Amino acid sequence: MFETNDMAKLNNPPPSLVSGVGGQFWSHVTLKLDAPWFHIAFNIQSSNGSIRQNVIFVTDIKDLVDLNNDKLFEIEQVYLVSPGHINKYGKWMMEPVSEILAGLEPEYDLLAYIYVLENGNRYMDSDLGTREQQLMDVKPIYINSAER
Repeated sequence: MFETNDMAKLNNPPPSLVSGVGGQFWSHVTLKLDAPWFHIAFNIQSSNGSIRQNVIFVTDIKDLVDLNNDKLFEIEQVYLVSPGHINKYGKWMMEPVSEILAGLEPEYDLLAYIYVLENGNRYMDSDLGTREQQLMDVKPIYINSAER
């Protein structure tokens, strides 16, 4: 989950940041979990037919799936931002996603995720340390539309 505070709030954002009535702008956010999150670049078509490019950060895969299923949004690219214990490089990394798979942990009713990156790397995200080959009922939950 992301967190911010009143000190980071921009009371007078530059005009280039203003995108509508009622928006709030922050100079920074903090990630409170040592867990992967997603940087999602997407387009949205306005009522006048113009296309606006946006970026959204989400920490929950369900939010990514919901955004991908919403016909008002066209996802251009999803980036996985992963901590070192997920990517095994020992540092935070941001990499383009090709596909995300979900599977059931053996003996438990918990989901684990496999992130398939554009470079072919695969990262497992299992709270129980399960290996990819041990997961049951593995299914894709997100596929990069450029690769469909």
